[in-house]
Amino acid sequence: MTLLKLLLALLFVSQIFCAAGADVSCSAATCTTAGTCPNVPSIPSGLVWQNGVGTGKCAITNCPVAGTASGLTGASDIFCQSCPGTASAVPAVFANVAGSACVASTLTCGNTRSANSWINADCLACYGTSNQYAKTDKSGCQATTPIIGADVSCSAVTCTTVGTCPAAPSVPSGLVWQNGVGNGKCAIYNCPATGTASGLTGASDLFCQSCPGTAGAVPAVFANVAGSACVASTLTCGNTRSANSWINADCLACYGTSNQYAKTDKSGCQATSPIIGTDVSCSAATCTTVGTCPAAPSVPSGLVWQNGVGTGKCAIYNCPATGTASGLTGASDLFCQSCPGTPNGAVQAVFANAAGNACVAATLTCGNTRAANSWTNADCLACQGTSNQYAKSDKSGCQATSASNSTIILSSILFLISFLF
Repeated sequence: MTLLKLLLALLFVSQIFCAAGADVSCSAATCTTAGTCPNVPSIPSGLVWQNGVGTGKCAITNCPVAGTASGLTGASDIFCQSCPGTASAVPAVFANVAGSACVASTLTCGNTRSANSWINADCLACYGTSNQYAKTDKSGCQATTPIIGADVSCSAVTCTTVGTCPAAPSVPSGLVWQNGVGNGKCAIYNCPATGTASGLTGASDLFCQSCPGTAGAVPAVFANVAGSACVASTLTCGNTRSANSWINADCLACYGTSNQYAKTDKSGCQATSPIIGTDVSCSAATCTTVGTCPAAPSVPSGLVWQNGVGTGKCAIYNCPATGTASGLTGASDLFCQSCPGTPNGAVQAVFANAAGNACVAATLTCGNTRAANSWTNADCLACQGTSNQYAKSDKSGCQATSASNSTIILSSILFLISFLF
């Protein structure tokens, strides 16, 4: 009975293990000494190193009869070279990353692998389906399949040559140009899986056209000013943009909230919202036609007339954010009525001063159409400043000295003359 049990045990062992493994080179020829060869897998049990057939070589005594394509714990490359897994066109002589199988990879799955040498097949063999795709720069493996960018035209068809296409963003890493599908075209290999709506460093328009961001009604094919995203702007955010073409939506896309409003003349973007002037009546309802309304001040720049809110009305688009109490060149009454200055009590600042450099609080116009003999001291000061701040006695205009002072001086002169004669 004892002999029968022994025979059965030997038969069981023979089913678990088959022939000795292939010869490999360990650190020394003393193969059975612990540390000479890497530790054998702990599962299945009973795997040991022995001296190999060749001089100075080592080999596994009995490789698992079930093979080494799975079911291992703690496999190493040297073990797999002695007991290979299931080969394809490539021998299965490397341990996968989990150490659970000997796999058909062209190079080791471990840290000693050559830099930037990963390919899809090796990623699948070494990592399984959790990281089965090689990164763009072949520096490692990733879970998602590469997203090939759209074809674009670079300066030449040698897409992988530095300088042919604009430099790809440095963040995220691994973005490179490759030959596109179309003849003479280029494309980004592996657009970021997280998209290009944010998180970039050094994006260009051509990159964004190959790997667009999140589109709305407008495709996101231009790099923002910071180069950190591909944004939905109607035109480039860069220096080659057509003159006077900025709109609010493009400013927000290209600059973000720091400069989200288009300037009045559309020459650029600004931080503050345009201040739309009050409706006024020009000579016609064609407000944007030159001559319909008086010319807007030349300083500050960019002041223009537009159609007002009311039918047939006109209004200044974007009154100066600093106000119109000073700093103007060429102001008119109609401009000041659309963009008033600082009022003085109940008197509104809706007339241009005589110099045309401010909208002032006068009761009537400072200009030639003013009603005769209507000047007051307050209006003279508002319209003429301190140089002519006093109304004449007959209110026909303004003068530098007070009318009462003039009367006193004249009376004094007449008294002096009568005293002398």
